[in-house]
Amino acid sequence: MQRAWLALSAVLWLAAFVSSCHAAGIHKSQAVFLSDCQKAWGSTWSQGPDCSTFDGLTCDPSGMITEITLTSWHISGSIPDSISSLTRLTSLDCSHNNLSGSIPASIGSLAHLVYLRISSNQLNGSIPASISSLAQLTSLRIASNQLSGSIPASISSLAQLTRLDCSHNNLSGSIPASIGSLAHLVYLDLAVNELTGPVPVGIGRLSNLKVLDCSHNNLSGSIPASIGSLAHLGSLDLAVNELTGPVPVGIGRLSNLDFLRLSYNNLSGSVPASIGSLAQLVYLDCSHNNLSGSIPASIGSLAHLVYLCIASNQLSGSIPPSISSFAQLTGLSCVVFR
Repeated sequence: MQRAWLALSAVLWLAAFVSSCHAAGIHKSQAVFLSDCQKAWGSTWSQGPDCSTFDGLTCDPSGMITEITLTSWHISGSIPDSISSLTRLTSLDCSHNNLSGSIPASIGSLAHLVYLRISSNQLNGSIPASISSLAQLTSLRIASNQLSGSIPASISSLAQLTRLDCSHNNLSGSIPASIGSLAHLVYLDLAVNELTGPVPVGIGRLSNLKVLDCSHNNLSGSIPASIGSLAHLGSLDLAVNELTGPVPVGIGRLSNLDFLRLSYNNLSGSVPASIGSLAQLVYLDCSHNNLSGSIPASIGSLAHLVYLCIASNQLSGSIPPSISSFAQLTGLSCVVFR
């Protein structure tokens, strides 16, 4: 009898909740999701009398939820499958919480979603292939979780994407070659995963890219010469991988580059003199490789250089006098010959 009474009470509560949401200006179709959230997340998410005072929500005039912003709310529990009912949602930010479980495949139903940020949680499982259905998405930030599996090749369907951050997870497999199709991409961070295979040649087609970070993985093969085509690139970090071969001469064409880190790889050959053409360079670290030959005198042309580290290589010869012209250099102690 007591169980029956509790079940009846739950049904009556949900009916009252749906009714109150509708009366308060939140569309009744959104009530199941809100109910699921309260069950999964507890009392952390408090509600007000209408959408404008329902903490973390923004609604359109018809009462449909368009934005959820719950950054650093100490929320725990999973993301409900019923999130698919939020058909007008454009922005979801639940970053810096304690969310667990997998990213629900139903998230791919959010056709109007532009901004998805669920980084810095404890989410696990794989990146659902359904994410590739989010045709309007411009920002995908799922960093600092416990996600595993591969990066879906279908991610290339996100034609409007400008920011992709999958860093600090347990992702494995290769970087999909199709990533070179993301023509609007400005920021690409895949650092601190377990990715293997080469840096895709197609990355050189990302003509709007400003930040590329694939550091702290297990990438192999050579640095593709096509990277020299990234005219807007300001930061390139490929450190702590298993890359081999030379530093591409074409890197000297990256006229906007201010940060270059290639340390802790197995790169060989000489330090290309073309590095001296990187007029905006502030930070240069090619240490812990197998680079040989002399330090090019052209490095003395880098007027903005503050940090230079080329230690633990097979370099020979003397330190070029031109390096003494650096007024701002603080990392010169890194210039050490084996």
